[in-house]
Amino acid sequence: MLSRITALAVLAMRAAVRSRVFVSTMVALCVMIVWVPLNVRGDGTAAGQARILIHYTLALALVVAGTGAVWTSCSAVSQEIESGEIRLVAVKPVRAFEVWAGKWLGLMALNSLLLLLTAAVLCVFLFFLTRSSWGGDGPSTVRERVLTPRRMYEPVSDAVTEEAFLDEFTRLREEGEIQPGVTPESVREPIMQRIMARRAAVGPGESKHWTINVPAGAMAWAGERRKSFIGFRVASASWAGRVHGEWKVSSPAADGEWTVPATDYADGYHMIDLPGSLLPDGGAVVVTYLNGSRDESDAAVFSGKPPVALLVPSGAFAASLARTLAGMLSLLAVLTALGLCAGTIFSFPVAAFASFSMVLIFLLGRYQGASSEPLPPDVGFMMAFAEGVGLRMARVVNMVGGPVFRAVTIAQLADGLAVPVSRAVLSVLFLAGLYPTALGAAASLILSRRELGERGK
Repeated sequence: MLSRITALAVLAMRAAVRSRVFVSTMVALCVMIVWVPLNVRGDGTAAGQARILIHYTLALALVVAGTGAVWTSCSAVSQEIESGEIRLVAVKPVRAFEVWAGKWLGLMALNSLLLLLTAAVLCVFLFFLTRSSWGGDGPSTVRERVLTPRRMYEPVSDAVTEEAFLDEFTRLREEGEIQPGVTPESVREPIMQRIMARRAAVGPGESKHWTINVPAGAMAWAGERRKSFIGFRVASASWAGRVHGEWKVSSPAADGEWTVPATDYADGYHMIDLPGSLLPDGGAVVVTYLNGSRDESDAAVFSGKPPVALLVPSGAFAASLARTLAGMLSLLAVLTALGLCAGTIFSFPVAAFASFSMVLIFLLGRYQGASSEPLPPDVGFMMAFAEGVGLRMARVVNMVGGPVFRAVTIAQLADGLAVPVSRAVLSVLFLAGLYPTALGAAASLILSRRELGERGK
């Protein structure tokens, strides 16, 4: 069985290499991963250029390789069925699943080759970037901010209690912002967002505290050459405002306090260094922001999820890159299986249309399924019914496609965050194991009845 699958995989690779689709994919990929580093510019710093380089190169490679994988896999079976070449396999003692598995493995070998080529080019550009000066900051900034993966520890959740929600609902109804007859559940989401937005703002002369629990063993990779950071996303409340204040970081376990001025932060994401002796290897870290006076600073709005986080060194960049590539390859495994399954059922043009439509549905379901904004109370019955059915379907699609979206960790890698081993393992189990097996079983059943069942004719 293994020898038959291997032989079919080699034949699938040869057929794909001879096709114009794979050649076009290879050419487009080479152009993208070389053109992007040479033409796309970041924020003028070496660290910003490294983030742009990692994000754009891997993202474009995934789009190009994914498009090629769907297109090539759709034609791998459908065109053999249309031309009758599949009957050459049907007269041999080969099971339908072996045919499908051989083609899937052969195409996955080519997908692996494309990702390895992308990773090699990316590493070469990063190598030269860390050995040249860019925007005034040295190569050490790239290593510290981007090429040293860090695990993110979020503050203790500041969840909105039911009592706070009801108090806000009562206040808005008394002020006339909520009409009589409107139930609390119908406006829960916007009220929750309003409360969280108010909590995210720190007015002039005010302060805000965040408590972050650091587990034991978290500081194993930290040291003088591998610093820890406090990362935060801040914006001024007014269009032309400025944020000026002071940060204080303390730890009861380490018995110390560290203060650094926050001088005229521009809107965006920022990181501040922390001395290694300040952070405990297990315990709580209290982060405090003290906003300046009204003459010095505007209200500071800490947005993002989370608004403030502790970033601690964890692992090596090569390991996180390998896990990111594993997630990308797992996603290509699902796309290849989807194309092969569609090619077994339909002709090539219909299979390609159905496959790309399914991908589009999953992408739309990712955003629609997360929406819970209620409809106005005066909407018609049919509109409300259609909206409810569509929303439930989108949530089902989002639930099924959840492992697919979580497998893509390109942004996490580009931001200098460590990619957990568990994320890569789950991606491989679901996307390279469970989903392709289910699609392969369905395609094999259809293939055996459609072509392989005609051996006796």
